[in-house]
Amino acid sequence: ETLKPWSTVGDALKIQAENDCSCIPITDNGKVGGKLMGIVTRRDLESLEDRSQPLKAVMQRDVLFVQEPVAIKQARAVMAKSKVSKLPVVNKDKELVALICRGDLKREWEKPNASRDANRSLLVSAAVNPSESDAWDRMEALVQAGIDFLCVDTDDGIFP
Repeated sequence: ETLKPWSTVGDALKIQAENDCSCIPITDNGKVGGKLMGIVTRRDLESLEDRSQPLKAVMQRDVLFVQEPVAIKQARAVMAKSKVSKLPVVNKDKELVALICRGDLKREWEKPNASRDANRSLLVSAAVNPSESDAWDRMEALVQAGIDFLCVDTDDGIFP
């Protein structure tokens, strides 16, 4: 999630609670792809009483970031050296592309051989037995949901 500079402290607290996140990037348009303006962290917001304040009044403007393309190893080194737990990734125009979190790096470190797509999301597969009455509906639903691999399991090798 991202927010705009004129979004409120209350907006940020709500997003943090709903998504269990401690850091929200602030972009000019409130979306990934917008120009990075700053960040707000749980620590920035936890002691504020006025939840109607705009984030531009409380956000951190001097934000450490890296420019794409960036390797996981490089991001880990930058984060370790700077002792930060979140690292925005921007393009050449300083537009937000991603936010790398220490938890992401930890998962990557713990399971380096996990099968992932180009966006580093885990690959998903499923098997469907075509002899079941709802097989085609299930296969269509899986494809629409974005499954990476679909195995048609015919058991005996005979397709009805």
